[in-house]
Amino acid sequence: MPFDPMLPLPEDDHCLVREAIAANVDQTLSMIPEVVEDVLARHLPLRSAVVLETCRSLGGTIQNLHTVAAVLEYLNVAALLHRNLEIAENSRRQQHEVQQLWGSEASVLLGDYLLSISFQTLTRLGNLDILDAVALLTKDIARGQILEISGDLWSVTPQQWEPMIRQKRAGLFATGAKCGAIWAGADARQQATLYDYGLNLGVAVQAGEDCRNTSALETLCAALSEGRPLLPICLLLHEHGSPATREQWRSQLDSLSEAEKPIWLLERISAEKMTERTEAWMQARQDAACAALDQIPGWSSETLRKFATLNPLKSST
Repeated sequence: MPFDPMLPLPEDDHCLVREAIAANVDQTLSMIPEVVEDVLARHLPLRSAVVLETCRSLGGTIQNLHTVAAVLEYLNVAALLHRNLEIAENSRRQQHEVQQLWGSEASVLLGDYLLSISFQTLTRLGNLDILDAVALLTKDIARGQILEISGDLWSVTPQQWEPMIRQKRAGLFATGAKCGAIWAGADARQQATLYDYGLNLGVAVQAGEDCRNTSALETLCAALSEGRPLLPICLLLHEHGSPATREQWRSQLDSLSEAEKPIWLLERISAEKMTERTEAWMQARQDAACAALDQIPGWSSETLRKFATLNPLKSST
């Protein structure tokens, strides 16, 4: 079935998460209302649904858990603010979306503000296990960003892409599932299993986004301008065809101007049917998410399983 990004989150939960996003920040400060609008605009209901439904499926109560879902949205935007900085001139990154709104110095401060609000909010919540899980997530996001800006964009292989994504966007899903399990009183084994479920689901969602970003010239140009490795391109340049063919493609790519590269890539992705290959790769991660659910004896969550069988190609960021 097509993936409706609003489908997994009931209206009441959706409103409570968004209220929590707005409630925990001081909107009297300059630029903070705009940041809150950005957090709300980037709110992914599926990410919040994983937090809440994991808790529900284990028999827990979700009172105050919407706050944890809101914190994950803060961390998502904080990572974008920090990622989108203009760094050294010899870097592969250029001016980016968030920086264009606020400038690089303001982006650092606003990202740091969201991080500080996240930990202040969780401290008030009073659950040290959730605080520890989110602290680990922030470290992993930073590691993923370091990996992302290191090296040449075209040298990233699928084997390098996945750990990068697991430590960044997929980590938000994984930590959300773990926090839901912690809030429900699950044991360490269940927490680890549900973390694995969220990790595989998050990777599949990112693969779906990468597919959409390589389906049209405008979205491809935007993604490449941000220096983001995209899975269909990683598969094309490092796993598709013979080694000689891949070397020829990389040479051709290097010889093109920056304006010509997206056009060439779009043609190659279409001609080599890389969307289909990425879909198969994505399905394997969705299957792994379902397999993780099967590891908890005597327990089954049809809702969480449903999340892992939706079509991420239709989801939103």
